[in-house]
Amino acid sequence: MKRYLEDKANGQGFEKSSVTYLGVLDQPADNKDTIKTILDELHLKYAVGTRREFLLVVGDGKTYDLLLKLQREYGDELSWLVPFPGDWHAAKAVQPILMKVYWDAGLKSMAQAMGFKGEALSSLEHCSCFRKCHTFLLLAFEAIGQAMTQSYMKVHDESPTLEQLKAFAVQ
Repeated sequence: MKRYLEDKANGQGFEKSSVTYLGVLDQPADNKDTIKTILDELHLKYAVGTRREFLLVVGDGKTYDLLLKLQREYGDELSWLVPFPGDWHAAKAVQPILMKVYWDAGLKSMAQAMGFKGEALSSLEHCSCFRKCHTFLLLAFEAIGQAMTQSYMKVHDESPTLEQLKAFAVQ
C-alpha cells in the first residue's frame, strides 16, 4: 500500500491489467470431458501460447479438483493452465469465524441497527445464508471504515491529505 501511494503521488503509471472475467459454463462442471472441452475452447479463444503465456482458471471445489486431475493427466499439453480455487469457498470458510469473533464485539449491534431481528438475526449470526452474511459483512466493514474516517476528520477538523494517509498506512 505504501508503495502504491508513493507511486501514485509521484505520478507514476501502472501496468494495465489484462484480466478478463468470464462465466463460461452453461452446463454442469461435474466431469473431466466437459472441463477439457471448455479448456480447449479457452486455449483457442485467448490464444494461449501466442498472445499470453498462461491462463488462470477459477472454479468451485469440484471444478478445481477436476482441473488439477486434468493437468496431471495431460501434463505438458495443459502446462499453460493455472487452476485456482474460487474465492467463494474462502469467503464461506471465513464468514463463521468473523461472526464468532466479532459478533458480540459490535456486529450484533450493527445487525440490529440495520433491522435484523428474530430468525433473520440468528441466521446472520450462524451464517445460515451465505449471500445475506456476505452482504452484511461487506456493509459492516464499509461502515466501520466510514466511521473511522469521520472520526479522524472530527479530531483533525480536516480531510486527511495523501501524506497523512501514507503515514497512517506505515504505522
